Amino acid sequence: VNNPIAVSYRNAEILANDKDETFAGHIIHFESGGGSVDAIAWITDAMCQCTKPIVGYIEDYCCSAALYISSYCQYVYSAKASAKVGSVGVMMEFEGYKANSESADGTRHIRAYASQSTDKNAPYEVALNEMNIEILQKEILNPLAEKFMADMKANRPNCKDEHLHGATFTADKVVGVYLDEIGDFNSAIAKVFELSKINANIATQSANQSNTKKQANTNKMDINE
Repeated sequence: VNNPIAVSYRNAEILANDKDETFAGHIIHFESGGGSVDAIAWITDAMCQCTKPIVGYIEDYCCSAALYISSYCQYVYSAKASAKVGSVGVMMEFEGYKANSESADGTRHIRAYASQSTDKNAPYEVALNEMNIEILQKEILNPLAEKFMADMKANRPNCKDEHLHGATFTADKVVGVYLDEIGDFNSAIAKVFELSKINANIATQSANQSNTKKQANTNKMDINE
């Protein structure tokens, strides 16, 4: 989710449902190739406050920021062996004009800073004006990547070096690494009840009834939403 309002809504929804006695737990439905790094902490902070189990359910894609969030689930399913999972990495893309330059059509691009603001936007100015991305890498991208890699190793201890440098895999190749099992949505529902100490067979049957007293909460999160 790139929209802060949407993210804050999701956080409130997760936390409210976690306090609801009629909810056994949460299912987060992942269908995303990635998104803004700024959204990750908002969502994972809420997840860490939950006292009820959180199960992840991957549809076709769970990559980059979405994978980061999924690593905070207690258990993760993929609907398909062919689902694309991975892309542990950080990138940035932007465009702009060289400071105080002039286009071929005569348009001038003025960018002025206060005399005291010598370091403001320095990494971006160096990249735009000198085509040099080293400061961006050192000060912004590399620290984010290091944290991403460290958190993945902490949350999913079976991650090896080959899983931490941006490669994407089919789900069947990373069972036990990024995810725990290939299974359908009913399996995810049953797992919520299993983790919440409620009989999984009874729970799966009751989940199909509109008057169920206990239900798994399903949140669909699309990081590019």
